[in-house]
Amino acid sequence: MLFCLNFLLALLDDITVEIRAYPDGYIEKKYFSKGELVGLITINDLGKIVSKEGTLPDGRARAYYNDGTIALEENINHGKLEGKSANYYENSNIRSEYYYKQDVLDGQIKKYYESGAVHFVSAYRKGIKIATQEYAENGDLLD
Repeated sequence: MLFCLNFLLALLDDITVEIRAYPDGYIEKKYFSKGELVGLITINDLGKIVSKEGTLPDGRARAYYNDGTIALEENINHGKLEGKSANYYENSNIRSEYYYKQDVLDGQIKKYYESGAVHFVSAYRKGIKIATQEYAENGDLLD
């Protein structure tokens, strides 16, 4: 059975994005302008862009759950993900934070438990993972 979540995302200049999240952690984002598909990206469970088609529109993107709570915030500059990309649980707690420089992971990446506790932290430099630490929900460092 396929499981996915769909969100609509409103951007500046009348741009919308359909987001589909899969149980394996992959996320597919379809970017639309005036009802026309203009770009598509697929991101793996670690935040790395694994495929990209078309042109992403520039601006600050936000996605919302059906109840109006924020689901995602990201920045697009010159058609590329730039800076912080944050995903949220439906309870408004942060789910994950990724940092990009021109579509490439660069900086600290954090994933959180739904309770808000840190699950793991990874450091990336120019798309290469240089360190990772994983934590139990109670805060204990895992091997």
